[in-house]
Amino acid sequence: MPRLFTQGDTLKVCVVGPKGSGKTVLCKLLAEQVLSAQASREYQPTAGLRIQELELEHKGRQRQVQLWDLSGDPSYEKYFAMLAEGTAGVLLVHNAQKDQESDLEVFYRVFAQPNKLTMAQVATIGTTFTGAEGEDPTGGAAVVPLKRKLKTLDHFQVDLGQLVGKENTGKAMHVLRPKFETMMDAAFG
Repeated sequence: MPRLFTQGDTLKVCVVGPKGSGKTVLCKLLAEQVLSAQASREYQPTAGLRIQELELEHKGRQRQVQLWDLSGDPSYEKYFAMLAEGTAGVLLVHNAQKDQESDLEVFYRVFAQPNKLTMAQVATIGTTFTGAEGEDPTGGAAVVPLKRKLKTLDHFQVDLGQLVGKENTGKAMHVLRPKFETMMDAAFG
């Protein structure tokens, strides 16, 4: 197994998926940044890469987690292989109301396979956004299930609109904490 990006107590997790799928909002929520519903809806494309850092306790030790929030814009594809090097975990993020499975499969092949990640180190996250008050700007569009290879991975359905606001700080990590534990077990033992 290749040496994963675990310099000291640091874990590299790539957060990848199609453009506009909610990767940046998810990373900010995982890093416990307080976002208003309005700020979380304003689409601001990531220019290449944004790294969010957070600390998690794992088996009695503080571990640094770096969330590598990569742009899903195809113009950055030529950099993906380089950015994927040493990845210890991958979160494949997609808009749950669109069929984006073929896009996710490409991200899986580029980020998970070269690092020989196990299924335990990869998850799919389907995002929706109903809003903090429950209003649905999509008019109630149905969630599109994963049907092919990726359906065997751990899958989380996350309503980003229900996680924004000061009162919801920490809820995103609470939902995904078991997946981070699994990734840290694989990287640190």
